[in-house]
Amino acid sequence: MNKSAAKIIGWIVSIAVAIIGTFGATSKYQSSTQNNTQNQSNSQSQNISIVVNGEKVELNKDNAQGVYDKIEEENKNLSTELEHYKAYGTEALVSKERDASADRVSLFAYEAVNSDYWEPSSGSLKDSLGNNYSVTLAYIVLKNRSYGEYYTNLQYSKLQFKLAPHESMGQDAAAVVKVYADDVLVFTSKEVTRKSEEQTYTIDLNNAKFIKITCECVRGYDGNILCLDSTLIK
Repeated sequence: MNKSAAKIIGWIVSIAVAIIGTFGATSKYQSSTQNNTQNQSNSQSQNISIVVNGEKVELNKDNAQGVYDKIEEENKNLSTELEHYKAYGTEALVSKERDASADRVSLFAYEAVNSDYWEPSSGSLKDSLGNNYSVTLAYIVLKNRSYGEYYTNLQYSKLQFKLAPHESMGQDAAAVVKVYADDVLVFTSKEVTRKSEEQTYTIDLNNAKFIKITCECVRGYDGNILCLDSTLIK
């Protein structure tokens, strides 16, 4: 065999090996692609059943983030309720609805009969000392000449609330909160200033038919007071 023939045969062998190698690689790629597609299909079809807030949920890779976010939100709600119990004990067992059978009802479960500068659940929950009352059953920021009057129809013997200086209270201001039962003054708080600490008060209502809460400045005009957890007690 001359050198030219040997060279030609070498070329043919090299080409054949290359073709075979390419075919093998292509076969492997196709097989790998098919396996990946099959695995993805299997992955998409595999769900995990879990229970979220009493409901059965099919968890998979497509909805996992949404389910996780829902669980996180539920945990926050449960943590808030737990903080209520830690902070207030049995006082946390306050109905937020107007419930004649409940022993403790939020004042703001009722609609005010008469009011002025009276906006429950409006404004920040921070006092002048830097405390943030994010865990609260109900609240209102009282301003000078604020008042709200409620028809309680002889059902409650006491009213309980907490007072603290709101962060917007003026530096030289001072104010008091008063409570009237059937137009009779039954309570006047201590003066609240920016240096006052939170105080809790329980007021005898004598099962009045109407109660009225007012805020009056004794110095300045911006004596804003944070009134927290206003609760009617049987």
